Formats: sequence, structure tokens, C-alpha cells
Amino acid sequence: LRGDLGDIILHGLFSIRIYAIVISIAFLVFEIALVSGLFQALDAGEPVDFAEIMSLVFSGFWLAAISLTGIVREFVKYLNFSIERKKDKVYLNYGLFKKVAYSVPVDKINGIKLTQTLIARMAKRYMVEIINVGMDDDDNEVNTFFLPYAKIDKIKDQLHLLLPEFDEALEIKEEKQPAAVWLLSIPWWMLYVVIAAVTYVIVGNYAEDPELKNAVVFAAIVIAIWRLVCKLARFLTRGIKVDEKFLKIVDGGFAKRTLFVKYDKIQYVTGKQCVIAKHFGIQKGTISLLASLKNRIHELPYFKENDMEQLKNRL
Repeated sequence: LRGDLGDIILHGLFSIRIYAIVISIAFLVFEIALVSGLFQALDAGEPVDFAEIMSLVFSGFWLAAISLTGIVREFVKYLNFSIERKKDKVYLNYGLFKKVAYSVPVDKINGIKLTQTLIARMAKRYMVEIINVGMDDDDNEVNTFFLPYAKIDKIKDQLHLLLPEFDEALEIKEEKQPAAVWLLSIPWWMLYVVIAAVTYVIVGNYAEDPELKNAVVFAAIVIAIWRLVCKLARFLTRGIKVDEKFLKIVDGGFAKRTLFVKYDKIQYVTGKQCVIAKHFGIQKGTISLLASLKNRIHELPYFKENDMEQLKNRL
């Protein structure tokens, strides 16, 4: 299989993180506002410290350039991409300025991961990564990348050619987290309300400017709404399925990561329960895989207790 220029450009587009775009735009807006303020001050005949202004302008453009460089890098990193399977090994090559080539024994692949940024999720595109020992342990550019972003039907066809061992995995439907998960958040929301109230009282006692008090209330409301949106996104995204041959774990919030792993590749499983979770018969935990440090531990979202028993039996 080979990726043409169009495939790699789309991969770069879907690899963009929203925060990178936001940071770049924020710095550029700051620079525009700074330069605009400079011209207004000159027109009004006000004194201007050109050295300080130029220092701020340079710093802002430099930080924006760094952020944009990370975005552009994804567009060129995987140029000349090709991958093929020969018997029990997969051979992968990519790179324009820095060539990367490596082979992976199929029996050493302990799992596959489907990754989606927010942009890719909206466009229903998936990138495939593999989990095994040694990859992503250092900065030698040998990472877990396997297949560039594409629609799920194309991903299924490509995996059938390269890793037919995981054909059945992609058909597994996960079970979403139980609704009782929201009750586990009540103590944390109560703590947040107390912290916000105490902060408001302190500001009210020591701040003379009423606008500062209003700003504190506004900030608290914005943070609360944002936390609620993030919590909702995670609740709607996360899930798990203890299937006959594979364990499927779905994690994320706005972005999404789906892991498929065979039970004989799991080293151990841990479970955790608080009093409220015990009452509702749910628990969360972690699994440990034989993989790089980055991919060794994976969190299990809340699921039913009987699923944990099934998982233990599968091991």
C-alpha cells in the first residue's frame, strides 16, 4: 500500500489539534492588537518604548511560528508513505527529509489503536497505531504510526491486507458508561462550589473594584460550564467491551482513542471502587500491556462488576 500526496495532505489536516490552532490564532490576534495600539499611540503623539514593543512583537510571532511549525510538520512527516506485509512481518517506510524505515513482526503486535482528533472525529476519519515493545520509547522517530487517516471502510480493507488477525476486532461495539457515573462527580462539584464561594468572599472583602468581583463570578461560571461540557464529552465518548477474543477500550472526550487488545497480551488488570461505585455495582481500573512506557498502562472507564469477572476469566 502507498499513500499518495492527497492522502498525506488529508492526514496532516486531520492530525491538527484544536489547541494548536487556538494558540496560533491567539498569538496572531495579540500581535495585531499590539501593532494597532502602537500606531494609535503614534497618531496621538504619546511616548512609545519601541524596544519593548518590538520585543513583544518578536516574541509573539516566534511563539506563533513554533505552534504553526508543529502543524506543518504533520503535513510532511509521512510523505512517501508505503507499507506492506511479507509473511509474518510488516514493513513500513515514510519521510521526505528524514527517512524512517522499520519492520515489525506480526506476533509482537500486542494491540491496535484507532486515533481521532476532534477534526477527524467530525469528518469520521481514523488513524491506526500499533502497540508493541520498543516503539515510542525514545525520540528516534520510530513511533506507533501504522496507517494514515482514512474512512473506516478503507481502514478495514487495509487492515484486512496487513493485519487480518484483527479483522473481527473492528466489528465490536462498545458499551457506554453507566449513568451512575454522574453521581460519582457530586463530591467534586461540591468542592468546586466551596472553592468558588470562598474565592468570591475573599475578593469581596479585599477588592474595592466591583468589576473585579463581577469578573470573579464570570470566570467561575465559565470554568463550571467548561468543566461540565468536558465531563459530558468524556461520558458520551468513553466505553468498554469484553468480547470473546478482544478487549475494546474507548477513551477521550473531544478527541477519541479506541484500543483493541488480545487477552493474552494483557499482563495484569487492576480494579478500583469507591463507596458510591460499590453501591451501584460499577468500577473502573487499568490494564498493563507488554509495550513501551507510553502505551503500557491503559485506563478502563467505569463498567459493570460482572464485566470485570468476565475479563478476569478471559485472561
